[in-house]
Amino acid sequence: MNNYKNFLTRVGHALAALLMLVSVSSCERDMDMDIVSVTPPELHVIVYNGTDTNDRVEGATVKVYASEENRTAGTNAVAEAVTDASGEAVFPKEKFVKGINYLTVSIDDVTLTAQTPYMLQNDGETLFWVAKN
Repeated sequence: MNNYKNFLTRVGHALAALLMLVSVSSCERDMDMDIVSVTPPELHVIVYNGTDTNDRVEGATVKVYASEENRTAGTNAVAEAVTDASGEAVFPKEKFVKGINYLTVSIDDVTLTAQTPYMLQNDGETLFWVAKN
């Protein structure tokens, strides 16, 4: 009788272990998470005078290029905008490239060049400051 109880106990433990293994292995492991972009990607080029970032330049023409060669040649600009009263030119995602963007900023008879850090175009506004002088 004692052997029979041991046998049933072992079978019970084996079935419990098998049931736990099946229940864990049958769980769905795929996680589909929707990423919702709250702020669309934008490049904000802000032009200011000297060292005072509050002294903004209105009317500066900002051109965006995908390569340094295009910027040097002045050809194939991706986008162009003029700074507003706050000295800011805004470029939506479609108006700048993923990666480094090469800029020219023309103010009266002065043309400045700059390049952005690597842009991912994921989410949010990237502020890029350009100083005149």
